[in-house]
Amino acid sequence: LLLAPGAAVLPLGTTETQPFVSTLLSRCLLGPIKRPPMYRDQLEDQVNYYPDEYLNRLAHEGVNALWLTITFRDTVPITVLPGFGRRADVHLPKLRETVRRCARYGIRIYVFFIEPTAFMDDRDNVRYLDIKTYEKDYPELIGNRQSQMAGFCPSSELARSFLYEATNTLFTQVPGLGGMIDISVGERFTHCASWYNGMNNCPRCSVRKPYEVLADVLDCLQRGMHDANPAAEFISWPYSQYLLWGDEGTVEAAGHVPHPVVLQHNFESSGLAEQLGRTRRADDYWLSYTGPSALYRRCAEMARQNGTRMFAKLQVGCSHEVASVTHVPVPGILYDKYSRMRELGVSGAMQSWYFGNYPSLMTRAAGRLSFEPWSGDKDAFLNALALPDWGPHSETVTRAWNRFQEAYAQYPIYHVFGYYAPVHDGPVWPLYLFPVDMPLIPNWKFMPEFPEHGDRIGECLQEAFTLDEALLLCSRMSRTWHEGLLELEKIEPFFSQDLERRRDINTARALDILFDSCCNILR
Repeated sequence: LLLAPGAAVLPLGTTETQPFVSTLLSRCLLGPIKRPPMYRDQLEDQVNYYPDEYLNRLAHEGVNALWLTITFRDTVPITVLPGFGRRADVHLPKLRETVRRCARYGIRIYVFFIEPTAFMDDRDNVRYLDIKTYEKDYPELIGNRQSQMAGFCPSSELARSFLYEATNTLFTQVPGLGGMIDISVGERFTHCASWYNGMNNCPRCSVRKPYEVLADVLDCLQRGMHDANPAAEFISWPYSQYLLWGDEGTVEAAGHVPHPVVLQHNFESSGLAEQLGRTRRADDYWLSYTGPSALYRRCAEMARQNGTRMFAKLQVGCSHEVASVTHVPVPGILYDKYSRMRELGVSGAMQSWYFGNYPSLMTRAAGRLSFEPWSGDKDAFLNALALPDWGPHSETVTRAWNRFQEAYAQYPIYHVFGYYAPVHDGPVWPLYLFPVDMPLIPNWKFMPEFPEHGDRIGECLQEAFTLDEALLLCSRMSRTWHEGLLELEKIEPFFSQDLERRRDINTARALDILFDSCCNILR
């Protein structure tokens, strides 16, 4: 309010706001990732990944929750089964300290996990429990068998006690923990029903509907949590449930979530959009595609009928399209997303996965868009967003943002293109004089066996796009983005001494280079 008028004055009167998106979840930008090459767990050391100034900025931009990853096996001591809480003496004190530190800024910590863990015939597997360790003494836990794996069967009293104790112990041991997020089905094998529909051979769970098995798991977990902390939130996130259960099974399950569990679906996954005269499907996360998918709409409506709160999984800063920048400055897309979330009664948003969580224009926009009264004028909202930073040049910046949105909508809608295409790192792609017939490498995964990209450009296109189609769309994106950049460059001299605004312009310039480089590689 102080910055908008351009002077140290406030308008007379009373301003009242009320969030319709009350939980804005992000992930700590500085927190390490328990994946190669570093494979580091932030609960294993005494490093402070949550400095005060970082938390202060998040709080000012509207973020009121952060998530971090745990596993029951490492973090939570459980009495009814052996092999759990192996690092609890290290993890729990660090988690308590993290909760305390963030609470000073009104930010709650949520634990993220993929539980219950299924079984595998592999003692050294880091993701699954060893089936031989549990099969002899606890046969009732061994459920749906698939090759060398078996689902965790929730149908026994032992299983229910285990699930209840896990969350009850965690929330008792860590007072003030804000909540938990569970990919309950869709990411990897967990309980018996977290497999392909119709392929459950568990003698107990196979005679039940998949959503009934899932509901049992969720109910045990939420009761354990709420008995320890009634104010905590439990978010059930069936990440790619529709790929296992189909659209109809996913929608049906949305109507049977036990109270008071929150349901969260990817806002864009399974969405359809037309590009170059063909219908394309947007799987996984997207910023360039506004959404929501028809599947999300149907799940939100079914959840509403069941009295279940609905959250949206988004990528506010950037997504798989290009994740090598701090953010993609397209606040107009966020306006459109939040407008549709408001229509659907969405009351929370998980704003990022491991990437896309840098505090920026986009997180600030998402924070403002989460409140009533709603601005029904998109251009007015964008201008108000720009005014505190850009002053009399806010209209020019708004024009640039609109061009950026128009450009980004041309991004080829195919998740494999986002995973492998040269949009993220084109300037450092190797140039081969002769074909080497080597694979592309994913932007989200470290692969030491392939230290640099190969030349199989078709791997990012497959059956979704021809090379000419991808080049046409990327050329449109690059050309239109450059037009938006030219708008910012007109006013660049006025901000020669403003480091933050120069960073904003240089972010747009970096994206301009990345898009242009992508086109050159495709050519």
